[in-house]
Amino acid sequence: MSVTLNQLLEEGTDRLNKAGVQEAEIDARYLLLEAFHTDLTHFLIDRNRSMNETEKTGESIRDFYHMLALREKRIPLQQITGSREFMGLDFLSMNMF
Repeated sequence: MSVTLNQLLEEGTDRLNKAGVQEAEIDARYLLLEAFHTDLTHFLIDRNRSMNETEKTGESIRDFYHMLALREKRIPLQQITGSREFMGLDFLSMNMF
């Protein structure tokens, strides 16, 4: 079974919508980009390309589904990804405890 990034985004958006997440599409996109270690530019270029079923792709899909499950439980996006964007800069979260 081949899948595209766009199909995964649609599935993630649907799941988060059903869970009542307010910005479901944006959150699903951030989680997808995180899981596949890519940026928005490469997502837009590759979003409709069928992905080969490799171990790396399977791992990225599992990571995406895991992060979706956490977000469905209302765990903050920044806590799931471990980073927060501010004015175009990405800041990593540091555990102070």
